[in-house]
Amino acid sequence: MALLKTIAFLFCMNQLTQAAVTQLGQRECPSNDDYCYRSDVCAYVFTFPANDDETCPGRQDTVTAMSAVRDELNKQESSIHKIADISDGLVDSLSKAKTHLKRHDESLVKSQRYIASVSDTLDQFKDEGRAKSEALEAELTRLKLENEEQQQILANQTRKLVEQREEINSIRDSITITMPDAVCEENWHYYNNHCYNIEQDIKTFRAAEANCQGKDSHLAKVTDIEESHFLTGILGDTDWAWIGLEYKGLSQTGRWEWIDGTQATFFDWVPGEPNNFQGTRENCVHIRMEKDGQWNDWACWGEIKSICEKEAEAAIEDPVEARLSRLERNSAYNNNRLAALADDVAHLKQLITEQGELLQQQSQQLDNQQ
Repeated sequence: MALLKTIAFLFCMNQLTQAAVTQLGQRECPSNDDYCYRSDVCAYVFTFPANDDETCPGRQDTVTAMSAVRDELNKQESSIHKIADISDGLVDSLSKAKTHLKRHDESLVKSQRYIASVSDTLDQFKDEGRAKSEALEAELTRLKLENEEQQQILANQTRKLVEQREEINSIRDSITITMPDAVCEENWHYYNNHCYNIEQDIKTFRAAEANCQGKDSHLAKVTDIEESHFLTGILGDTDWAWIGLEYKGLSQTGRWEWIDGTQATFFDWVPGEPNNFQGTRENCVHIRMEKDGQWNDWACWGEIKSICEKEAEAAIEDPVEARLSRLERNSAYNNNRLAALADDVAHLKQLITEQGELLQQQSQQLDNQQ
């Protein structure tokens, strides 16, 4: 009986081993009380004899076979667990790859939007560049036309200046003017029927006027720019000299008057004058040669040189001299105008050069962008 049970058990274990290998995890056993579930296998239950003297043939072999089957099943289970771990790892990797691919797609969409924005900005910049280029070309054309006009004006002024100089030289070569000896006293200078003397002794404004009156004259009365230029021509390069102009009345309501009481209508002030420097009442006027012979207001108690003026003893009809003087003044004016025009032309040339360089840079930028 024991032998039969042993043989049946071995047959059962063989079948169960095959079932365990192919159907592991189903946890099912034959519906027979002789089978039971142990350690993930179905085993045949049998009872060994209670009497130890009774022999059980094949028992040791059965135990050994069962151990081998169990070890094999454990190995299979371990392999399956490893495969499950690898599968979980692959699932996790696939999930991460999916997330990374999604982020890549989002980044690609953003890049496409940025490229579209940059393209729109570039198109706008090109349009603005073309507009600026057209505006610069128009401005360059205008400057060139203006430069041509200035060049023509400069040429005309130069021609007129040459003609006037030739006329002056012709008059001087053909006419000799002899001035009467009795027109002005010694050391006095003649101009426009008046005589002028530079008083070298330094005096206050009042003392200078008293000194002039003692010589039958008054401090000089200057009524136009030609007379002012004449006086600067007879003064030293750094002289200060009183003329007969003073401020009469209150600071806000008074007026500038000449020494004879007439109101002044012509002035040749140094820029920024009169100014009552540092709050000082500067009510008298003098010529400052280091300021190009223009006028400055100063305190009347200051002591400097002075210019006396009186009428000439005999009036002189001198149309030639008057004409020469007028031509010389015109020549000086034309010289100044010529210099100003030359400066304007130089400035225009510089502007044209700068505009040309800017236009070239704009064109280069457009070429690079295209």
